[in-house]
Order: sequence, then C-alpha cells, then structure tokens
Amino acid sequence: MPKPQVLFSVSVQAPRHGANLQRRVFEDEQLHNVDQWRKFGPVFQPSAFNRMVSILERSADLGARHAVNFVGLAWREGKLVVNEGPDCYFTNPQQQCPYHNLTFHSGSKEDARQVINAYQATFKHNAALQLLVWGLGAHLKALLGFWPHMIMQADKGSGKSTLIKRLERTLTFTMFSGQSLETVFRIVTSISSTSHPVGWEEISARRQQTIDAAVNLLQESYQYTINRRNSEMTEYILSAPVLMAGEDVPVRSLLGKVVRASLKPGAKGTLMRESLPRFPMLQWLQFLAKHYDRSQIQEIYGRYRKRCLDLSRASGDDDGAVRMAGNYAAVLMAWRLLCEFAGVEESQGDFPQDVLHEMNEHISETSQDREPWVWIMEIALSEIDRGEFRYPHMFDSVQDDERVDVECLLVRTSNIMDHIAHSPALRDRWNALPVKSDRVFKRQLRQAGVIVAENKERVINSRRVSNLVAVDLDALVRYGLSVGWKETAPV
Repeated sequence: MPKPQVLFSVSVQAPRHGANLQRRVFEDEQLHNVDQWRKFGPVFQPSAFNRMVSILERSADLGARHAVNFVGLAWREGKLVVNEGPDCYFTNPQQQCPYHNLTFHSGSKEDARQVINAYQATFKHNAALQLLVWGLGAHLKALLGFWPHMIMQADKGSGKSTLIKRLERTLTFTMFSGQSLETVFRIVTSISSTSHPVGWEEISARRQQTIDAAVNLLQESYQYTINRRNSEMTEYILSAPVLMAGEDVPVRSLLGKVVRASLKPGAKGTLMRESLPRFPMLQWLQFLAKHYDRSQIQEIYGRYRKRCLDLSRASGDDDGAVRMAGNYAAVLMAWRLLCEFAGVEESQGDFPQDVLHEMNEHISETSQDREPWVWIMEIALSEIDRGEFRYPHMFDSVQDDERVDVECLLVRTSNIMDHIAHSPALRDRWNALPVKSDRVFKRQLRQAGVIVAENKERVINSRRVSNLVAVDLDALVRYGLSVGWKETAPV
C-alpha cells in the first residue's frame, strides 16, 4: 500500500449553504494558495486571510487523526475497520472514488433474511441470489486479497434491467451507463478506492478501444493497483469489483478473473415487492471486521477451494479452470459467512449446488476461450478463408509418430503473428491479444497437442519453404476451430 501522507482538512461555513459545513482537503503546498480557498467563496483581503491561515495552522496538529482513503472494509493501523465515504479525505473526491459520500445502510438481521429469501425466490436456480452474494462478498477483498468480477448475460425481456435496479437499491451501489465510460479516465474513476461493487452496463456497445482499456483495468482491479494520473499525480487505487451486464460481455482475456450468473429463459419467479428493505450493509461489515481475521478467512476459503476443485469437471492441469474454480470458491465462502450473519441454513434453496453447476457450465463453455493460441488460430483461419493470408501455407497429409496420415495445415507460426501484427484491419485485435510472441504461441500449440510435426518442408507455388509447422485440423475442431477451404493460397 502507499506510504502515509499528511493532508489538511478544512471545514468552512459558507452563506449559501447555511449551517452546513463544507469540507475540502488540501495538500501541503495548497494550504496557502488563495485560489484554493476561493473555491469556498470570495476572499476580500488576501494578505489578511493568509495571516489568519498561518495562525490557524499552528494548532492543526491538535485535531490530527489517522485515516485511510478507502470505502469499505479497510486496514487502519493494522486493524480492520468499516470505512465510509465521510471517513475519507480525498483531495479530489468526485474523481478519486465513486462512493466518496456513501454511508452504509443500517438494519437488522431480520431485514437480511427477508432480502435473501426475496432474491432466492425471484429467479430459479438462485441466479439473482448469486449476484447478491457476490456483491456482499466483495468487501472480503481486504481479507482475501482478491475478488472476481461478475458477468450477468441475459436475453432481452429476461428481467435483467429490473433485477439490476433492485440490486442497486438493495446494496446501494452505482450502475454506470456505457455513455459514462467513453474514456479511460472515466473508467479509472469508476473503480477507484473502494471494495464496494460498481456496475457497467452494455460495455459491448462501446468502441473496441474502450473495451480493450476496460478489460485491461479489470485485470488490475482483480486485486488492486495504484495508479497516479494528471499533472498533480493524483492517486487512484483500482480495486472495485465490477458487475458487467448485457446481452454480450466481450471479456475473453478475463475469464480467469470472473464468475457468471445466467438468467435463463423461463426462470422468472416471484417479483420482489417494492417495500423490500435494504440489506443491512453496515452490520454485515461490522460482523466481518469483528469476528474474522485474515488467517481465518484464508482457512475457510481453502476448504471451499478444495471442494470446488474436487467437484470441477476440468482436469487439474488446466490452470485457467483451476483459477475459475477458485473464483467460485470465493462466492461459496461469502455465502457461508452470510448464512452465519443472517441465521439461515447453508443448504437453503440448494445454493451451493447451483453455484457448482454454474461453475462447471462456465468452465465447459469457455474451455477454448481460455487459451490465447485459440484466439490467434481463429484469426489466422478466418484470414485464410477470406484469401487475405498471403504468407506460404498449404493443406496436406502428414504422418504422425504412429505413421498415420493426418490432414494438417502447414504454416510458419512466425508468419501468422506477422500477418496479424501488420494488417491494418486487425490492429485492434492485435492490441487486445495477451500473446504477441511467436515463441510463446508455438509453445502453447505444443502444449495443446495440436502440432503433428515441426520443421517440415514443402514446395508452395514453385518455391521450397522450410520450418513449417503441421497443425492437426481434426484437433483444431475439438477447440471449435475450422477452415472453410483446403487449397493452397498464393504466396
């Protein structure tokens, strides 16, 4: 975490605000800058005013206090505390944290039970409750060290918008529209200095450049990353878990850092009543801060992670699937703590079984998307179909280790990477690729077992071409990859 910094908090009563005090936070060099004070109102005698400030600053240490600029569960002087918006001292609050003025709602455990039961009944298979548990568990980031983002994909008319509005009210969280996320800076300000969840709606409708920037920032906020921007080097801590909602959420490179809740057709249940109370967020956070420390949370998480890995349909050598199972284990752990807080049974409504079912479906459906080499081959095969791949390549039979003829695509992996890198039409896709090295690409092809032979030679368009890699076409089909025609393209 960043080193402690001395700031000066100033509270001023201005005529236009009546008895309400207005607060601003100054850095050391701003304290005697009259232009900063003029943001409160006019300064009629600057020299006399500066003399008054000089006198008052001599007693500033009398009211000194230790604070942390983070909304949610936060560490202050080695202790876990519940930190609300007014407890923070941001120099530029509207930019540095979306919840700079947030106070957590207070209520009873009976309110918590009512909310849990309502969310469990409104959609079958606990789809809505998974969103609620994810949002409440996001504050465990201070103890766990990470928290996955959430994807909610649903077709039109499935009740997605209605559920989001109810979730906004229940958790008091902000759902940002796509229009408010048009620039990288706006995206940064939407996820800074909090573990309270935020939402992004219809991110897929933005420009590809905006989508790529958003995905990169989500990678960083999976744990937390310190970012300093503008000429004042204002500090932003990228940390907020994000709910991404829409009919399509294009985050292929983020699969190891997300969980998913699916609103399936015909799964609507009882509509939540308008008088449903808000969740007692303040009491929930106080419960976590009082009863649990980092070692206890890590121990509980370890048990659920082992359970998810044991019941996962992915093999143990699939690192991407292992990480996905770890993300769903975090949600199950949050549910176990929530049951203890609200006084409900952990097996209520078969919530654990539905989360495990969603995990296995997610792992199964994204098996090909977790491998960057699949994305690269998908682009290459599409370019071959279009007749735009001008580098030497051909389709031919190659004998494998067992002397069996295998139908293969013979191509240089370096040519594939060069084609993607230097094609103007593929510039955005190249920028979004996590792998840009021919060496890493070829290694991933070997690990996937789709290479039949290496260092092959063929005559292509009357030229002898060496160092070709034979890629098994049948093996590519298992990853959802295929090519539409099998004739040698011109060099």
